Amino acid sequence: MRLARRGFALAAFATLTLVAACGSDSNDNGGGTAQDLSGTYSLVKFEQQISGTYTEIPGVTGSFVLTATTYSLTVSNIPVIGSISDEGTYTAVGTPTSGEFTQTSTVGGSQATGTYSYDTATGILVLTTVVNGVSQRVTVQKA
Repeated sequence: MRLARRGFALAAFATLTLVAACGSDSNDNGGGTAQDLSGTYSLVKFEQQISGTYTEIPGVTGSFVLTATTYSLTVSNIPVIGSISDEGTYTAVGTPTSGEFTQTSTVGGSQATGTYSYDTATGILVLTTVVNGVSQRVTVQKA
C-alpha cells in the first residue's frame, strides 16, 4: 500500500509539473504553430483515471506562472508528498485552443509530453497526459 501511495505521489508530481508546460516557444515541431498561453494560472481540479473513469483528487491547490519559454509552479496538499515547487522550460505547439507540449524540469530533470485544450473565453486550460502508466487530467484557470 505504501508503494502504491508513493507511485501516486510521483505521478501526481509529474502531472502537475506538466500543467506548466502549456505556453509558447519560438520553435515549431511540425505539428502546428507555437502558442502563447503565458500568464498566471490557479489549479481548479486534479483528476486521475481509476477503472476507466476520471476521479478528482480533492484538496490539491496550486499556482502556475508561464512566460514565453519557462514555467514555475507551487502545488500544495498533494497526497503523500505534501508541497512541491518546480521550474523549467517548455514548448506548446498546435492551435490557440488545442495542441501538444513538451516540458523539461530544470529542478529535477524530468521530461514529459501531453496534450492541452484551452477555452479562450473562460481561460480554462485542461491537460490530459499519461504518467507512469496512469492517465491524468489537470484543469487550471488563468487569472
